Amino acid sequence: MDDLISRRGVSAWLGNLGYPRLADIVMDCDRFPSAQPERKKGMNRIDCLETAKKIIMGDREQQYGKPENNFARIAHYWTGYLGHEITPKDVAAMMCLMKIARISSGHGKADNWVDLVGYAAIGSELESLETREE
Repeated sequence: MDDLISRRGVSAWLGNLGYPRLADIVMDCDRFPSAQPERKKGMNRIDCLETAKKIIMGDREQQYGKPENNFARIAHYWTGYLGHEITPKDVAAMMCLMKIARISSGHGKADNWVDLVGYAAIGSELESLETREE
């Protein structure tokens, strides 16, 4: 029962972020039990999504401020360093690529996946903010 409640929470969160199809997939995850791989001990997808949500909606925002402001500040510094314009959305994408590089090294950890989800969610929000401003 707790798993169903958790899936509903994650599904609602994904729906609010603008991923209604992904939200439906989370709710339907048990529909094809024979297609599910044998689970190793560790973090599952719900744990990963919930952990990322806690981090980006709590700890990190309290430490560094709103993500859009923090990523704008990072973009400003990277623009100065690289000599060409970097946007906050570029920062989110490049942070995702950094996490993918760590995962692809063969020495990835669960927190790399959590961070990747967090950066992707922030990138999605930044994309939405850009669309609203146009």
